[in-house]
Amino acid sequence: MMMQFLKPHDKLPDEALDKLRTSLDEYDRIKANTKSTNPGDVTEIANLRARLQEHPETLSWSDIAQADYCIIDLLDESQLRGCVSGWRRRLREVAGEARYSQYLATATDITPGKSTAQDLRTDAAECVRAVYYFYAAYGIAAHSRSSVTQSLFRVVSLLVVIELGAAVLLMLHRSPGEPVIPLDSGIRAVLEYFIATSICAVLGSAVSVQRRLQDPSVDVDPLYRYIQTTADKFSIAFVSPVFGAVFGMLALALLQSKLLSTDLISIDANGLPAHWSDVAGLMIFGFLAGFAEQLVPDALTRIAARALGGVAGAGSATMPIAPSAVTPVPGVKVSGAGSASTTDAGAGAKEE
Repeated sequence: MMMQFLKPHDKLPDEALDKLRTSLDEYDRIKANTKSTNPGDVTEIANLRARLQEHPETLSWSDIAQADYCIIDLLDESQLRGCVSGWRRRLREVAGEARYSQYLATATDITPGKSTAQDLRTDAAECVRAVYYFYAAYGIAAHSRSSVTQSLFRVVSLLVVIELGAAVLLMLHRSPGEPVIPLDSGIRAVLEYFIATSICAVLGSAVSVQRRLQDPSVDVDPLYRYIQTTADKFSIAFVSPVFGAVFGMLALALLQSKLLSTDLISIDANGLPAHWSDVAGLMIFGFLAGFAEQLVPDALTRIAARALGGVAGAGSATMPIAPSAVTPVPGVKVSGAGSASTTDAGAGAKEE
């Protein structure tokens, strides 16, 4: 029943080593009251005790599982029923309700007289294997998430610093009335809002990525989560915030061009927020452009479909354009996207 688990990067915590000591002592206690023992188990316990004393850094979760396997081999039928019940409680906490329900569908009936001692022993060993698998795999997945989070924060920090540097450069003056970058004051103000909206979108993208990484409701195998997160590290940590920066600027450009409109934000003829409340609304809208990653791409898809439809209609042949699958955003309208309207449940958002 030896199981080899992938080890996390760090050694086992002291609490885990204490658990192994407890298991070794329990084995000795039960063995003293048992007539027959498995010679292989005796050897395995002796090896684990020696490693625990001399090289505890080499131990893994599979070694603790092995000690519990040896204990299971010593138990009689009545003891096994209590053992299975205890390990099932741990499995439920570790694996979650969905996986635990799947396990119960084929699990051994622990009611007295319903199963043999061997059936109960096999069931207990399976619970032990599953629990320690999740212990080991979760550690690996957690390391992967931490690594991606660190990379994400570095990229986000770099983007924010670059954009703040550009904003400072726009505001610098060599002398009163002589800016470092000679631009019209109106253009400078518009560029500053582009930068501010982009920064908000970068932050929104970072929050969105973090929520997905840390979402405890995602019921996937932790080892698969590790593989998935590690393989997508570049996309998660670099591409997402960079796209967020671009989407933030595009969101303001769409509002200024009237291709995207919302009753929540008023843009004046100079391309600037009309009131202070509109400034706040624009920052929130920029955050949403990064947080809801499909907001700006969906708007662009609709605009592109309308433009291509107009080009096709101007020629001798028509080119069918499939409608884009767009999730309506409350209060946001894509101008000229078609004659049909889509109403958001409870929000009343529509496309014109």
